[in-house]
Amino acid sequence: MSAGPENSEIDVEEARRTWRGTWGKFMEKERPALEVLSVLFQRLHLLESPLGKLAKAFKQKDMPPRADCPKTRGDDLLPMDLTAVQEYLTDLLVEEVEAIMLVVLGLNYMWLGGRDSERYRPERDRLTKAQRQAVSHLAERVRDLGSVDKRCPDMLTGRSQLVEAKFDYGGEPIMSLEELKAEQVIPVWPAVGEAAVQHVTAYLPDDLRERIENPESCLLPKEDWPHKPPKSPARATQDEWNVIVKAAAARGLMVPVEEQDVFRDHNGTMVLNGAAGVKKLKKIGGEMRSMQRFISNFIPINSYQKHLEGGDKHLPYLGQLTLLNQDEDDVWVVDSEDFVSCFRTCGSCRRGGLGTPVLGRQWMPNFLAEYPASRFTLPWQ
Repeated sequence: MSAGPENSEIDVEEARRTWRGTWGKFMEKERPALEVLSVLFQRLHLLESPLGKLAKAFKQKDMPPRADCPKTRGDDLLPMDLTAVQEYLTDLLVEEVEAIMLVVLGLNYMWLGGRDSERYRPERDRLTKAQRQAVSHLAERVRDLGSVDKRCPDMLTGRSQLVEAKFDYGGEPIMSLEELKAEQVIPVWPAVGEAAVQHVTAYLPDDLRERIENPESCLLPKEDWPHKPPKSPARATQDEWNVIVKAAAARGLMVPVEEQDVFRDHNGTMVLNGAAGVKKLKKIGGEMRSMQRFISNFIPINSYQKHLEGGDKHLPYLGQLTLLNQDEDDVWVVDSEDFVSCFRTCGSCRRGGLGTPVLGRQWMPNFLAEYPASRFTLPWQ
C-alpha cells in the first residue's frame, strides 16, 4: 500500500526538520566561511527542496533529459555543467572547489527558474570561454575568502542578524544608522593634511560653480520653505562628539561657526543638521575591521534649497551595456572602485573644510540640534 499525499507531505516535512537539526548542530559555533560553504555543498542534496533536488541530481549523475526552459539572454554563460566546472578547477583545494560548486549550483538554480530546475540538464559537457572566465573569477574570490580569517557566526547570532537586516526593493541592504564612535570614525578619514586637497569647483561648469560660490542663490523662495525645520539629531554622546569634532577640525573637515551666523528660517529658528554612522568594513594594518562611515544628514538645510542641476543624469551605469551588441567571442569586463573618501578629499568650500552649499560663514553646517548653543563650539575653545 503506497503512502497517500498527506503521508508524503509529512515525510517531506520530517526530512526538512531533520536537515535543519543537523545543520543547526553543525552551526552551534562560528566557523570559517570557506568551511561553511564547503559543508553546505556536501549536504545540500539531502535537503527536501527544489534546490536540494538539483544538487541530488548532480550527486547521482543521473539528471533527467533536457527540459525546455525560456531563455531571454542567451545561454553562453548559464547554466554551467557542474561536472565541467569541477574538471576545470584542477589547482584548488577540495574545500575551495566545493565552495565554487555551491555558487554555480545556486546560479543555475536561479537561471532555470527555481522549481523546475531539477528537470534541466545542460547540453554541453565543457565550458565556454565566457564560463571559464566566470569560474576563474569565482576562484579568485574564493581564494580571497580563504586567505582571511572570515568567519560565519553561530546559528543563533546569524538568525538574529538576519531578522534585524532590511533590504530595499533592489535587494540592496539598508544600512542602519548607528551612534557615532570616535575610534570607528576617525581611522576611516583621510590623514591630517590630506582632506579637501582638491576644490570641487575646479571640476564644475561655470553656471554650477557660480551657484556653489554664491550659496544664497540656491535658496528656494520663502513661500516654499517648510513651516519649521526638519529635525536631524546627531547620534553621539557629548564626549564622543568632542573627540570627533577635534579630529575633524584638525583635518579641515569642520570649522567653528558663531551662533549668530547660523542660517535661520522665517521664524528665526536655527536650521541645524545631524550626523550618524553606518557600518563600514575597512582594511587597517592588514586587518579587516568594522568601522563607521560618518554620515552628515543635510535634510534640514536641503529643505530650503533648490536642486542643483548638473551632469549626474548623464553618468554611465552598468545597465547601459544591455543596449550594446556583443560578438560571439567578445567578453566585457566591468571594474569599479570607490574613490576613497572622495567626498572629503574634494572640498566644495573656498576656505577650509568640506560642505554642501551653505549660507554666510556657515562653511560646515551645525550639528546636535537638540543641544544648547554652547555645545556647538569646538571642545578646546
